[in-house]
Amino acid sequence: MTRSRARLLAAIIQTRQARYAHVLRLIAWNLSLAAIGAAAIAAIGEGYLRATKPFMTPSYPYVNVPGVGTLYKPGAVVRNTNKLDFWTTTPVNRWGFPDREPLPISRAEESCHIAVIGDSFVAALEVPIAAKMHVQLEQLAASELPHLDVTASAYGRGDTGQAAQLAYYDKYAARLKPKLVVLVFILNDFANNYWGLRWQTRVVEAADGTLKLLPPDPESMPPLPRGRRSFFLAWLDAKNQTIVTNSFRRRAEARIRNRARRERPASPPANLHATHFALRQFAVRAERDNVSLVILSERLSHVPHYARALRSAAGDIPVVAFHDYERARGRTHRDRRWDHDEHWNPDGHRWAAQAVLEYLRTNQTVCRRQA
Repeated sequence: MTRSRARLLAAIIQTRQARYAHVLRLIAWNLSLAAIGAAAIAAIGEGYLRATKPFMTPSYPYVNVPGVGTLYKPGAVVRNTNKLDFWTTTPVNRWGFPDREPLPISRAEESCHIAVIGDSFVAALEVPIAAKMHVQLEQLAASELPHLDVTASAYGRGDTGQAAQLAYYDKYAARLKPKLVVLVFILNDFANNYWGLRWQTRVVEAADGTLKLLPPDPESMPPLPRGRRSFFLAWLDAKNQTIVTNSFRRRAEARIRNRARRERPASPPANLHATHFALRQFAVRAERDNVSLVILSERLSHVPHYARALRSAAGDIPVVAFHDYERARGRTHRDRRWDHDEHWNPDGHRWAAQAVLEYLRTNQTVCRRQA
């Protein structure tokens, strides 16, 4: 190779190296700008969220009540948020429920007192107490059925089925001698009655094949929520979880629609017998105490085999289908839920109260029981 060719080759190599170095500098510069932009966005988001949101980590002050299971600590305050739609602080009454203080027994006895019992839809930590279904029911009844003198109280705790809620009636609700007990039934109650968590009462099968109630484990408590110090990262986590949840929900609803189009018969849930057993226990208590009993079912009618399973398990207990009540008025379940949470928003609580009020309007004799 001649000296001139060697110089030319060296010049070409140097030129290419310079170009590569320039490209690398551009990439590094752009990455730095992106990192600075992301940090600025995170800082702005963090500042905005801290200025506008009271907290990003829920707080559930649990206490284990012997024979009842896990409730909230009387006199404490429950903080609840999904980090996107609602931020609530709810005081806990002396019985361990996120509700107003219990009525004096004399006042409850002289009124048409209604006990609403259920899971997280009744605990309703997503809305203020004034917006909860049983409070709005009182207000609607005072306006539309004042002669009935309706009062109401709520006994709710998330992740429970009717098996666990029996203790809520026995230890608390029965003290006020209600005229009507409303059981709010959610789709996952089928599973909770049988596969209930250890800190709640659940139905189990005895060695001889009969069903019985297994009391809660006094040493077991629910895990406490773990949060992030950063408000922005907590918000980002909630957004990501919502995307995953919505994707799962869309696939589940598509399967339900396809099954309906193919008209494939679906078997009832495996936990039907446990739910029937728990509801029978409520019916026995209602008969003993001369109390009327009704079930408000939440979003079961869109899954026909589950709706049929509930009616089979309920036996002669009346069932008010919330889904059918809404559909007759041109509403959908999306109107009553939060944008990023399946629980009722204030409108959902009001419509649920209206559904119960409609039942009360056509069954006013329930207010004369326990006389």
